[in-house]
Amino acid sequence: MSTSFLDISAALDTKLNTYAVANSISVAWENIDYQPVIGTLFIRPTLLPSDTIAIGIGNTSAEDHIGIYQVDIIAPIDQGKGEAFTQADLLATHFARGELTYNSVKLQIKSVSRGSGSRDASWLIVPVFINYQSIIGS
Repeated sequence: MSTSFLDISAALDTKLNTYAVANSISVAWENIDYQPVIGTLFIRPTLLPSDTIAIGIGNTSAEDHIGIYQVDIIAPIDQGKGEAFTQADLLATHFARGELTYNSVKLQIKSVSRGSGSRDASWLIVPVFINYQSIIGS
């Protein structure tokens, strides 16, 4: 049984967890109950995989997995954009282009970019887009 989808997600989550612990930031992980503290910045990752493409025509050819690991920086509203944008810069540095490995699955960080901030109730949400690629198989 292949665990490529899980391994790709785990590689990115592990890297994000290292960042969160080092910076004392709470994480609202997917499918885990999280109650934000009003007035306290936190981050929320979402894995957005794209289509998996076969490389070759054989049944056992390698597969190209690409996608975006979106990390929303969620900061208190009406306190300016400084804290959220600073965290976006730090996160981009942490996820600099390079390779991650999890359970022998290699994943390449291709680029990191930041989206526009938006307001939502008590929060300013600034998305960071981490583009990745993983070629798995023979």
